This record gives sequence, C-alpha cells and structure tokens, in this order.
Amino acid sequence: MNVRFKIHEGVALQPEEQDLMEKWLQKTGMPEKVEMSPEKMEAVLFVLKNRMTAAQFAEKLAQREKEKAAAAYKNTEPETKVSEETVPYKKISLRPGHLALAAAVLCAIYLGIITIRTYLQKEQVQEMVKREIVQTRSKEIKSGVLPDGSKYWVNASSTISFPSRFDGTREVELNGEAYFEVRPVAGQPFIVSSKGQKIQVLGTEFNVSAYQDDTVIRTTVLGGSVLVEALNKKQLLQSRQQSVLNASALTVLPVARPEDAVAWKRDSFSFKQAYITEIAAQLSRYYEVKMEFSSGVNNDLYTLANFSRKEPITRILHMIESTNNITFDIPNSPVKKGDVIIIRKK
Repeated sequence: MNVRFKIHEGVALQPEEQDLMEKWLQKTGMPEKVEMSPEKMEAVLFVLKNRMTAAQFAEKLAQREKEKAAAAYKNTEPETKVSEETVPYKKISLRPGHLALAAAVLCAIYLGIITIRTYLQKEQVQEMVKREIVQTRSKEIKSGVLPDGSKYWVNASSTISFPSRFDGTREVELNGEAYFEVRPVAGQPFIVSSKGQKIQVLGTEFNVSAYQDDTVIRTTVLGGSVLVEALNKKQLLQSRQQSVLNASALTVLPVARPEDAVAWKRDSFSFKQAYITEIAAQLSRYYEVKMEFSSGVNNDLYTLANFSRKEPITRILHMIESTNNITFDIPNSPVKKGDVIIIRKK
C-alpha cells in the first residue's frame, strides 16, 4: 500500500513514510516541519483529492482564515435594532450660544410658514373675488346693481368693470358713458376711474362721459357732490355743476338742466352746449357710421334740441343743417352701416 493510498484511506503512516511525505511537501512549497496531526492529515488528504500543490493549498487556507476571521467579527458585533418602543439617541449638550442660534433658526422657520400661509390666503381671496365686466354694443343700454347696492346705467358702446365684492374702497373702471346712483357707505369712498381722471364720492348721483375717441370728458353732478382729480388738480363739483376735461385744462361750468346729461337714459340725444366734434362722435357711435370733417369746419359750440334715438340719422342731420352753418354729404339713403358722411361748411 503506497503512501498516497494510505492517506486517502486514513491509514496511519510509518516513520519512514512520514519522512517521505515531508520531503514531498518541501518540494511543493511547504518548507516547515509537518506534524501529521489529524487536522494536517485532513489537509493533506484535501490536497491530494483536489490535485493541487502545497502553494495552492496555502493560498486556499489563507482565504479560509480570512473568512473565519470576518465571520467571528460579525458574530461578536452587537446587533442594533430600531423599534417603535426603543430608539437609540445620543445625548447632546448645548451651550447658551447654541441655544440662541437654535431659537433664531426656529423663529425664522416659523415666520416663513406664517408668510407662506398669508400669501396663500391672499391668493385664495383674489381667486374668489372676480372682476365683473358690463359691456354694451351700439344702440344698447344696460343697467344693474353693484355689490354695495349702488345702481348703474351704461350707455351704448361703453364698458364698466368692478370686483364681485368690494373690500374697503369701492372702485369702478369706465370706458364710455355711465350714470351712477351711489349708495352712501361710511369709510368706503366710491371711485370711478376713466380716461385721465378719477372721481371720488361718498353718496351722490352723477354722469360721466369718457369715451376714448372724445376730445373732452364731462362729469355732471345731479345730486350731492364729487371730487374730480385730473392733471394733478382736484376740483369739487356740487349739484348742477359739470366739469370739462381736455388735454390741457380742467374747468367747472354751471348746468341749468343737469338731466340733459342723462338724456340717453330716456333713449334721446341732447346736444345742448356741445361741440360739433362731440355731436359727430355720438352719432357715429350710435348709428355705426364714419363722420369726417372737411377743411374749414371749426369745432364750434352748438346749442341744439333733443333728438329721439329712434329717428333715422338722415332726419337728425337735416334738422342740424337747417339751423346751423354746416352741411352733410350723405352717400346713401337710407344710410348704411359703415357709410362715410362728410361734414362741410356752408
């Protein structure tokens, strides 16, 4: 029985056989003296079975030792578990300076939260308060009630806008002509903003004519008083007074019949103390025509009668011609939408 077979079968070696085994081990890279203990016998058997040299076995053995050491370290390491009952914490001691810094940070966070909350609340309020718009076409009049109970009438080809709810100041924007009966509300002034001017009231009845294509803006007070602000100037208007605003001046005139300013509410034209440019603008807006001036026509002030809006425009023009020094070139009879009417001097 040879030595390799004896090792494989686990048979004890004779002294000379063990010397032979040691010489073989020295040749294959295992210089140290080998004591053939049961453990080493098992190692030699492993080498022979896997057909590896002693150097390969030594490398394999070193790898196993590392794995054993790692496993031993892992077994000795305390296991940390976090549960709902016990949560490990580290005690922290803060100096007075640290406490002040922490308090400042917390205050900043708190103020930031309050600011964001306030901003979001304002955004929600702005979303809830919508802008209402009332718009009229030519030959159309609309009326209604504002959120504060004040009443409005909107003339043809005009627009007013206002918030769905008044908070504090009650402000209405106007482009065109409108009449207001303002309900008094203490501490809440009523403001109408139009082209180039602002009107502030507490409770009154007044009319504003402020079309974009008009050369003047007229504000007529039928009852109470208003404060007109324009061109860096403020002018108080009492009942039966009218302010006239042009590009360079704001003037106040007495009005014998302030109700003529709201003749449009009765579906009529009132051309008393009106410039020819104002008359032409009113007619062109209502009848949807164009009126042009030839050279030599002055922008004079006219005092004419009231005319019903139900009259055809040709009849109104002929009545103006009969009592004044101007004439009208009318292309069609009846006049059609979009026609151009030329105003000439007689």
